[in-house]
Amino acid sequence: SQAWGRQHETARANPGVISVTMIRVGEATNAVPDFCELQGTVRTFTVEVLEDFNFNDELIPLGASMWVRLAENWLRAK
Repeated sequence: SQAWGRQHETARANPGVISVTMIRVGEATNAVPDFCELQGTVRTFTVEVLEDFNFNDELIPLGASMWVRLAENWLRAK
């Protein structure tokens, strides 16, 4: 499968990328799913660019008519 990604609008010297790398939808094969879970990564070279991401403006329009919960759990690479 291919990952979906979107480049963040930042200066080219400090890029940032949101990548959706896992999509999990429902449990049954013959029913409309009652949930959808997207997981992925946000990659930047600086913490400042990471803090500039406005996740509500970036991700909530993807599910405009759905209830969206965003869990921001991130680990800083060394």
